[in-house]
Amino acid sequence: MIFFNTPAGRAPWAHCFAEGSKVIMADRTIENIENLNVGDTILNYNFDKKKFEKNRILKIEKAQENNLIEIVFENYIIIVSTEDHPYYVKDKGLCSFNPVLTFNKYGIKTKKLEVYDYCFFVKNKKVKK
Repeated sequence: MIFFNTPAGRAPWAHCFAEGSKVIMADRTIENIENLNVGDTILNYNFDKKKFEKNRILKIEKAQENNLIEIVFENYIIIVSTEDHPYYVKDKGLCSFNPVLTFNKYGIKTKKLEVYDYCFFVKNKKVKK
């Protein structure tokens, strides 16, 4: 849900995020998602506690998906993800492009991700709206 940017030349499939998507590691370096390994520690944001947390990767799934969407944000960041991937949206909570599929696949209730929604992002090591 956070810190991903997919450059041109990405793979035509993904499991939530396409190859080339960027991930912030626990040491705040940036790594391509396809280079991550079990045991690596990434940085993510806990919205309940309103703070960053370090989490160790326990399992990597390399399923192939072809239901990809491209989201272009007003700051020109482009994210390519599966249509069922949830995003955290200001004043709405979790949203996805396809809430029914998100619920059917993961059991997560989401609202519809829409044009003009404000997603959270990271700038200068802080979560911004």
